[in-house]
Amino acid sequence: MKKTQIRKVASATRGFTLIEAIVVVSIVGILAAVAWPAYQSQTMKNRRSEAIQDLGRIKVFLARCYAEQGGYDCCDNATLDAYKVLNPPPIPPARDYTLTFTPTNVNGALFACKQAQGYTVTAVPIVGSRQETDDCQLFTIDHLGNRTAQDGAAVAKQSCWGD
Repeated sequence: MKKTQIRKVASATRGFTLIEAIVVVSIVGILAAVAWPAYQSQTMKNRRSEAIQDLGRIKVFLARCYAEQGGYDCCDNATLDAYKVLNPPPIPPARDYTLTFTPTNVNGALFACKQAQGYTVTAVPIVGSRQETDDCQLFTIDHLGNRTAQDGAAVAKQSCWGD
């Protein structure tokens, strides 16, 4: 009777074979190799979408600043920086893009406060950031709502806006 019990215990404690373990590891490796590039691509799109949202927030702020101050030049980068300190939600700190504001008149020349009737806001990936290798390198929006996007070779890519 003891021999029967020993055989049952021995067969019940059997583990995985080396081949089974190798098969499982290779399946996990293949899945990871397929999923990782898709994950990286999606995170770049998410960061790009944050920059686009930031441009929209700045556009709203500039419209309000223009209504209060009478010109876009009164809403310079220093004003935007002060605004970020006082009101953090609308213009969050730079994540992966540098956001700049350039007031202009409608002909493109720079003017003083209350004379600048146009602007361009630009988002460029921060050097060394994760977005530096993205296909979409430069976003601009102006006072008329015109939007442009360019890749690293300065080729227009409207698809970067996600429309």
